[in-house]
Amino acid sequence: MEHEAMKLKEEGNVHFKKSSFSDAVRFFSKAIEMCEMASFYSNRCLAYQKMGMFEEALADADKALSMLRDEKDTTSAVLVKALYRKASALKELGRYGECEQYVDEGLVLEKSNGTLINLKKDLARITAATHEEKVQEVKAQPQKVEAEVKKEPTKKVEEKVSEEKPVTPEEHTTPSKGAAPKVVESQKVEDASSASNASAKKKGTGSVGARAFTSRTKVPKAAPKSGYEFEKEWKNLKKDSEKFAQYMKMTPPSKYATLLKDKVTEEMMTSMMEALSLHFDGTIQEQSDRLDVLISLSKADTTRMFSRFSLMPMNQQGFLNDIILASSEVEELGEKVLGVAEAFEFGFE
Repeated sequence: MEHEAMKLKEEGNVHFKKSSFSDAVRFFSKAIEMCEMASFYSNRCLAYQKMGMFEEALADADKALSMLRDEKDTTSAVLVKALYRKASALKELGRYGECEQYVDEGLVLEKSNGTLINLKKDLARITAATHEEKVQEVKAQPQKVEAEVKKEPTKKVEEKVSEEKPVTPEEHTTPSKGAAPKVVESQKVEDASSASNASAKKKGTGSVGARAFTSRTKVPKAAPKSGYEFEKEWKNLKKDSEKFAQYMKMTPPSKYATLLKDKVTEEMMTSMMEALSLHFDGTIQEQSDRLDVLISLSKADTTRMFSRFSLMPMNQQGFLNDIILASSEVEELGEKVLGVAEAFEFGFE
């Protein structure tokens, strides 16, 4: 029975790597029906997270963690993985306080675990941003009340003066000495307002111009014929990862070696990884094939680049984590890079 359940789990892993998350859940669920194991719940938890079903993911993370705590031979590495998955589900649900508790528990077991450290930093940024928003709301509210309080008495004073000092015929024909300054002051305010509006219009025109310039950056219609041409278009498109992804799609991975040779710098590699992560369609395996070729051509510090992407929030990572886990080149880079690849949700069990 356990052997059959393991086969079902492996089938679920295959579907997960193809981004068929609902099918992966189906096979993991069948495996659980045959034989309840913590790894089955843990893998289904990850599939649920990919589908955005965070309540279900949290329930599976709870079950896996409970089972692992009851097992006497559970290693700290396996327990830390379960703690991370529960913490990440809590984070997506906005339960940041609980999330931090499980992160801290994991850091007690592995104080130098980069993935948990990054998650803790991410939580700190979220907490700080939330606090700043509340501070700004509090600051803005008294100003609004004060403005309303000042406005009302002014109106009443004007009405009172109007009632007590009616206009006489003499005042119509002969302006008082104090009248002229009022007219001048009013004119100054009006002139200042006009100047301010003119300035604002100029700024608005500049902003529109900047947006128009960005929109004019177009993706070439044909695939690059040389490394020089690819590098030139990359420099034009690198600030727009979506358009750069469209440009990359024009060239099959088999031609990268001939086209790029030794031109893949760290900056270019980072742009390509971002494009793979956020804007590529197709299966995970297809994109991991592209990554394999790029890694083999790059002379950059691949470990540092993977570390940079591990700092991305989960909702921005796209499926770069899954691409890395499916990449044969990553495995050949050794334990150092595989340690960084742990940051992409620790992989499967």
